[in-house]
Amino acid sequence: RSGLITRQQLDNLQTFARDPLELWAKLPGIITDGAGNAAFQTPHAIREISVMGGRRNNKNVTGDGVSAMNAVPNQALSVTPSIDSVEEVQVLLSNYQAEYGRNAGAGINIITRSGSRDFHGSVSFYMRHENLNATSFFDNKFGREKPLSRTQARGLTIGGPAYIPGMINVDKKKLYFFYSTSQQPLKLPP
Repeated sequence: RSGLITRQQLDNLQTFARDPLELWAKLPGIITDGAGNAAFQTPHAIREISVMGGRRNNKNVTGDGVSAMNAVPNQALSVTPSIDSVEEVQVLLSNYQAEYGRNAGAGINIITRSGSRDFHGSVSFYMRHENLNATSFFDNKFGREKPLSRTQARGLTIGGPAYIPGMINVDKKKLYFFYSTSQQPLKLPP
């Protein structure tokens, strides 16, 4: 049993923190108590996920086949990929091949994006501010001000052929690059 989250789903489904981890938790057999979900990406959020009733530390997350888990507690990622740098996420729930072993639980493989023969890129800016939020029922009832809630996510991607005209990769068929960066500054209530 496995689940797959494609690039189209990553582009079109809403996420709270622009974190692909949020979409994994929506697959069948994956349970989270939500404690790791925040308005920003956190490497330790993976510890809040239990797959197919297994222990929370019985899972292996890999990025392009290389382990991305902190090896000591096995409950935090050593890298938190931005949603713009991920092509697809494979979640192997049970009955998978031995090559995906290492743990008794699920195997989560993050496949990153690659360049192509043409140059492509994107720039993004997402903002959340308390002035754009509705006031909650209890804040209205007791006359309280909206709590401070300010997050931003800035992102940049660029990909294409790596070539030097007339010298290296002239026909643009062999060597590609993809670069992605993301920043998430935030302000939370004191």
